[in-house]
Amino acid sequence: MIIIPEIQIKSGKLISRTADSKKTITYDFSPLETAKKFDTVGASCIQVVDVDAALNEGQNNSELIREIISQCCTPIQVGGGIRTLQQVTDWWEAGAARVVVGTAAITDTNLIASATGRYPGGVVVHLATKNGYVMINGWTTQTSYRPENLVSNLQSMGVAAVIHKDIERFDRESSEALALTEKISQEVSIPVFSSGTVNDIEDIAFLRGLPNINGVVVGNALHSRKFTLDEALHVANQKDVSADPESITPIRSSGISKGVKIYLAGNNNSQPARYWASQLRDSLTAQNPLLEMTIPQIDFDLNLEDLSPREIHRAYEEQIEEADIIVLVLDGIGSRAWTGYECGYARAIGKDIIGISGGGDQISLITAMCDEIIYYDVESEVSVTLSQIEHELSNRIVARSI
Repeated sequence: MIIIPEIQIKSGKLISRTADSKKTITYDFSPLETAKKFDTVGASCIQVVDVDAALNEGQNNSELIREIISQCCTPIQVGGGIRTLQQVTDWWEAGAARVVVGTAAITDTNLIASATGRYPGGVVVHLATKNGYVMINGWTTQTSYRPENLVSNLQSMGVAAVIHKDIERFDRESSEALALTEKISQEVSIPVFSSGTVNDIEDIAFLRGLPNINGVVVGNALHSRKFTLDEALHVANQKDVSADPESITPIRSSGISKGVKIYLAGNNNSQPARYWASQLRDSLTAQNPLLEMTIPQIDFDLNLEDLSPREIHRAYEEQIEEADIIVLVLDGIGSRAWTGYECGYARAIGKDIIGISGGGDQISLITAMCDEIIYYDVESEVSVTLSQIEHELSNRIVARSI
């Protein structure tokens, strides 16, 4: 599950909003220092919202947000008062990874179509709701639109993801808000995130078990120090329990908004291992049509007799260089396996490596090269295992595409 820490800024200060849009909680630490702390901890993305711009009160915090972007290595997605294509362009030129559009997604669909056409994969829509209806203008105006009736059209226009926030969550527990978020997610294949539904670390653990929600946007709970981002990431990345594949909707396990190339490394020389790898590829690509996976032991057509060892090495290196992500099957790798070279080369040129493991003994040096590891239950049926891995891989790939 993806954790996106949120920084809301009003009059240069870090704040959180309540259901009453005019009331805020103000914190005594700076937005910039908070962003740098999240950056250091290892957030995959940080969301920064200009509340003044969202309320359209004639002032904004753009200079401070630009400073945050310039001083953080973590991708920053910017929201709040983005109502024109020029504003979208300005934020892209300032270095924002994505822009988050709220009101204009409802009032100006031409803007969304133009922005997604110019910046594919770069536009996220924030849908705030109250009583099941979408709210606009900084949560002050209720529309006649229900979010589940809007998202398919937003997806068709090229929106990369949807964030749903039920502002009534401030006054009641989160089950109704999460039910609506899951309903939204079942209408589209793009990622859907929940916002405002985390009050303590137990909420992270609960949300992690919901198969149709890609992640959460968290602000107040982090700023009020109910838990740290380190703790949230630890819980979000824990080993999943076995899941019923039918509980993971096909459209939800999709969610990759641009082409991604995967290189599958591992001990895929035996016939059973190749069959399992092929099944994994079929499961992934069936639900994610923009994803391409290379299995070298199956896909490489090399005449080994006519090639020198260096030429063979180079053929593998070229495929690794072209890949966006390396997926490594850790089970069954021997100490002298070619896999060690593949991972070492991938690591040397800066590729992300995601491991897959059934939890058995691993070669420590190879395991250490993984950025993260997805664990699965070896005693589960193959269909269940593949559903687990496919769902978790999709989430990790979405996080890296932000």
